[in-house]
Amino acid sequence: MARAISTAALSLGLVSIPVGLYPTRSRAGRVSYHLVHKTDGSRVKRQWICEEEGTPVPDDELARSYEDEEGAPVIMTGEEAKQAAPAATGRIDLIEFVPASSIDPVYLDNAYWLGPGRGGDRAYHLLADLLRDLDVVGIGTQVARGKSYLVMVRATSLGLAMHTLHYADEIRAEDEVPHGDRGKLGAAERQMGRTLIEQQLRERFDPSQFEDEAEQQLRAAIAAHAKARPAAAPAGKARGKAPAVDLVAQLEASLSAMQGHDGHGRARAGGRSHAPPRRATTRSRGDGKKAVRARTTRAHKSAKRTD
Repeated sequence: MARAISTAALSLGLVSIPVGLYPTRSRAGRVSYHLVHKTDGSRVKRQWICEEEGTPVPDDELARSYEDEEGAPVIMTGEEAKQAAPAATGRIDLIEFVPASSIDPVYLDNAYWLGPGRGGDRAYHLLADLLRDLDVVGIGTQVARGKSYLVMVRATSLGLAMHTLHYADEIRAEDEVPHGDRGKLGAAERQMGRTLIEQQLRERFDPSQFEDEAEQQLRAAIAAHAKARPAAAPAGKARGKAPAVDLVAQLEASLSAMQGHDGHGRARAGGRSHAPPRRATTRSRGDGKKAVRARTTRAHKSAKRTD
């Protein structure tokens, strides 16, 4: 079940409908990566470098540089800029309603699903039904995260969705783009073009019929690299963790070293132990400890006689 990233009150006159905002985008199952140092696979960190001094700048020394009306720089700290931003209201204020067809898609920005909040089910579905029946969308504003957003609320097959919209001054006018010479289009050209479109005409858009070819090629390349280089690149040293220790290997090496030296740490003749070979036995763990102590005692006595 999806979780709301924030909550708000959808305000229509004196009617307030509690809603939750849910993201429409999902990165689940998509290929992701980390930037690493290719020589050892360790992750890298980004630093802010002062152009004048050529040294890293810590976060607490960062500031924002704006321009005034004359183009001169105006420096403000992050806290000063935060204080200048509008305070969040927790509301989505619907101001007007317009035909859905009058919204040019070029103004659409981010999209969110709206779900009813506690106690708001009936009012939520009433608004959705009215928008659907009248084929209109609600236009309003939302103040959140230090910004004022222009939003559109529309009805979906199940409920409501909200889109943030670009302001007029954020969209480049279409007449600024060159469109070339229209020329004269003949009837034959129009008919052939019409036939081509009708042959590929579908009743509705079905996004499940399309796949991300770039994603598939990337997955294939990853699989090929993994097959060619089965030994994975080191992921870097884990912070706060000691390297794994093979205790059994260390104990075996210690026993081998003891068998190759006398009781005083001197290597035995030929580098070999005079102790008899170990034999398989069904003795208990306690008997094994006694045998070890006995061998150790004999080794010390032998060393004393040698000295």
